[in-house]
Amino acid sequence: MPGLADLADSITSELATNAVVHARRGSFRVICRQLDDDRVQLSVIDLSRTLPEVVTADDDWENGRGLLLIEALSQQWGTEPYRWGKRVWADIAVPSECEVPAPEVPMFTTVRAQIVYVLMLVTAGAAICAGAVPR
Repeated sequence: MPGLADLADSITSELATNAVVHARRGSFRVICRQLDDDRVQLSVIDLSRTLPEVVTADDDWENGRGLLLIEALSQQWGTEPYRWGKRVWADIAVPSECEVPAPEVPMFTTVRAQIVYVLMLVTAGAAICAGAVPR
């Protein structure tokens, strides 16, 4: 699922930070699961039964914006209380395919083609620097 790593990392980091800061327990669990072809759910499970609340942070607060960020980045989020703790989850959409560049822009879609292209550029640059090819 290309393009999902940075978004998933940001949301998971916020969920995990909340578990560390607010649950004040020694452990938590992170779960990532694909719900369907275009949706992934990220969850953090901890041992605190205190449910998170969205707060409006003042400008001078150093913390307090994590759930607002999760709310902005995810399609939806929520909590699931357990007898021994809770699960906080966020659903994110898999990004649509990237736009295909204009035909005149070279695009090398395989790693091998990219390596060959870079080697060609390095060889041409070295030849120019060595004076073998006029500038």
